[in-house]
Amino acid sequence: MPVDILVIDNDQSSAEAVKEAFEPDGHLVLKASSAVIGITMARRVRPSLVFVNLAIPGANGLEICKTIHRIQSGTPIFLLTVTEGKFHPSYKTLY
Repeated sequence: MPVDILVIDNDQSSAEAVKEAFEPDGHLVLKASSAVIGITMARRVRPSLVFVNLAIPGANGLEICKTIHRIQSGTPIFLLTVTEGKFHPSYKTLY
């Protein structure tokens, strides 16, 4: 069963990679290049799955996740990062 997937990432190549991975199976992948656009889209579309760039410029990736969970609790969120496995301690805490 196809699901709507939202990618909140300013890096177009990462967003495109998610799109290429899921669209062949019939999933609709929506891309948002900023936190504001992504949260607005999450409110309108109510995606079944979300990908969030933790280090998206001008926003805190964890705050984006918390906002999405306030909109629709239980939505699975995958975090996109290029930190090579090194996370700030605040990113290791479950909210």
